[in-house]
Amino acid sequence: MAVILTIVVALAVTIAAIWIGLAVAVLVGRPSRTSVLEAARFMPDTLRFVWNLARDRAVPRRARWRLYLAFFYNVQPINLIPDFVPVIGFADNLVVTAWALRSAMRLAGPDVVVAHWHGTTEELQTLYRLTRLGTPTSTERPPSIDE
Repeated sequence: MAVILTIVVALAVTIAAIWIGLAVAVLVGRPSRTSVLEAARFMPDTLRFVWNLARDRAVPRRARWRLYLAFFYNVQPINLIPDFVPVIGFADNLVVTAWALRSAMRLAGPDVVVAHWHGTTEELQTLYRLTRLGTPTSTERPPSIDE
């Protein structure tokens, strides 16, 4: 029971740390006209995007495995830099997550990225800037099935 509690606490702390790190990155990298509330919605959109990208069979297997690897690296309690170390404890988690997201987006291609992104175009451009992929070559949404 103690092991399960430790895993749940580690997962919650890791998600909170990644959320805070991403929020700081978004606030620093966001366009000046974006409000803090809009920046706060970026994290759920990004989590949904990563989940959908990892589950899509059209995305290359190695890109999906990188996303799964980042998830499991963040969940497990032992890291390269222990999480209890102040300030830099979660740095390795952020680096692994950023690496997995950047490489998965690059391997999937801009059309697949846009198809899975449910946030605004500005948020997508912010995600491209944060992952240092430049700007998306296409920011138009594909037509939905209903259209």
